Amino acid sequence: MMFAGTARNPQVLRADLPKKEWGIGVIVDRMARAYPLRSLPANLTVRDEVNHTALEITFDPVGKQAAVRIEKTGETAPCVEVYWFAWRTFHPETGLWQP
Repeated sequence: MMFAGTARNPQVLRADLPKKEWGIGVIVDRMARAYPLRSLPANLTVRDEVNHTALEITFDPVGKQAAVRIEKTGETAPCVEVYWFAWRTFHPETGLWQP
């Protein structure tokens, strides 16, 4: 399957990860960041900052559940589990979290 714009936009063709790498996509105040599932430590909290907002990201590989919370308020932040190729197509300026 090819998404519109992938052939014409070289930014979309980034090869940071394999195309079908699963990840968590998060957007905070119009800034996107991807978290590769294979890089997230199992059942531990990862702290990161996106657009001046501190986040806590957890992933349970057995239950295949991810959660993203805003550190300051404890509220759940919206996130999506998605293939890398799809996320980078819709968010070509995305940041990529690495441990």
